[in-house]
Amino acid sequence: MIRRSLSIFLSLLIFLSLFYGCGKKALPSYKRLKVARPVENLNYLLRPEGIILKWQYPYPQDGIYFVIYRKDKELVKLGETNKNIFIDNTPLSSDSREYVIISTYNKGIKAEQRITVESLPLPEAPSGFNFKITSEEIVLSWDSREECLYNVYSIFSDKGEELLNREPLSLKFFKIKPDPEQIRIIRLRCTGDSVEGYSAEVIIRPEDYIPAKPEGLRYVLVDGSVVLTWRENPEKWLRGYRIYRNTGSGFVLAGEVAYPLFEDRLNGFKEVYYRITALGPLKEGPYSEEIKIKQ
Repeated sequence: MIRRSLSIFLSLLIFLSLFYGCGKKALPSYKRLKVARPVENLNYLLRPEGIILKWQYPYPQDGIYFVIYRKDKELVKLGETNKNIFIDNTPLSSDSREYVIISTYNKGIKAEQRITVESLPLPEAPSGFNFKITSEEIVLSWDSREECLYNVYSIFSDKGEELLNREPLSLKFFKIKPDPEQIRIIRLRCTGDSVEGYSAEVIIRPEDYIPAKPEGLRYVLVDGSVVLTWRENPEKWLRGYRIYRNTGSGFVLAGEVAYPLFEDRLNGFKEVYYRITALGPLKEGPYSEEIKIKQ
């Protein structure tokens, strides 16, 4: 009898130990689950070629990512991102379209936010979009419309587009920094509340950087040589200067320098003509005024 009671007691003790032991091990795993929060300030930008979704996450985004769904007849998964922006390149073909943004961790509790995109009139492309390269900047200009504000974008083949202005522009011009080593594609759009219209586009190439003609060409004769000087060109992207000489049979290249100074032997010629050009990345500018050297 005693042995049977002792056996029952030990069995009960082992069962309770296993039960409470397993319970204590399971609880921390639930505590380790991260709880995602719905995104905030979810908004959209409707364009002719698609829809841009933007949002904010209320906490640091360490480990969080977002799954984007579009509701057509049923929910369709469009993709995942760890950024606060997603572009759906499917144009809006109906009066409205719903999107669902799921916030989630690899292991955790998910949260969702929804937004409905409404069809809106799309502004026409801006007219008269052009550019002018100056010594320090590129000036973009266009024909402004009273009902429009404007956004300017730089287009990249590897990372899409980059908005260049901080706030929508009410003016009809915008200045950007020159980049003579690259082909740049710049787009302009009329923008409003939740909508951007058709774009106008210019392409700025390295061969478009053409410097002005050098000014103030002068000379000094020194022991059978001539020293030419002129005023330095203002272009920050200048590559140097070319000097052309004419001894009677037409102008030929006499040399190339980085600074506005050039020395040349006259080799007994009694009358020599010089003119110079400034060099851009791929093209040289117009000729300076000729100067006549007489010994």
